[in-house]
Amino acid sequence: MKLFGVDILSGLTTDYSGIKLSVNLDESVDIIKNIFNKDCVLHIRRIKLPDGITECAVIYLDGMVNNEILNDSVIRPLLTRHEDIL
Repeated sequence: MKLFGVDILSGLTTDYSGIKLSVNLDESVDIIKNIFNKDCVLHIRRIKLPDGITECAVIYLDGMVNNEILNDSVIRPLLTRHEDIL
């Protein structure tokens, strides 16, 4: 897959400065997955918010995040107070 002339699937470059995320969640998640395609510490948690329409993704590296804090401070508030953040 080439993005801005760079084959991001080959892992031959570490210069990702020209890569831009999409406004489409699926495309953005795919771009990030492709950048980290050889790294098993990448975690992506997709979440559908309580409105039943809005989707988001929490993306983090294993070992860099305390899962308990992530759940308590990010995931749970997104799932329970969605109307407060809109």
